Amino acid sequence: MTGFIAMQREALDHPVIGEGDRFRAWFWLVANAVWKPTRTRIKGSIVTLERGEMTYSVRYLADAWGWSKISSRIA
Repeated sequence: MTGFIAMQREALDHPVIGEGDRFRAWFWLVANAVWKPTRTRIKGSIVTLERGEMTYSVRYLADAWGWSKISSRIA
C-alpha cells in the first residue's frame, strides 16, 4: 500500500476517533478504501469500486480487528 491520507487535526476531537479501538478501526477503513476507480471480482462478477468504496464483509472486519461479529462495536 502506498500514498498518504490527509486528516484535519480537529478530527481527533470527534468522540468516535478519540477512543483507541474505534480510531484504529476507522483509520483501517479509510486506509483500505480505494482511492481511484478499481475493478475487482466479487462472487465471480467483476465490479468497479469508486473512490471511498471497499468490499469487506462484517465477518472479515471483525476478524481483522479482533472483534466479535455480533459486537455492538461494529453495528
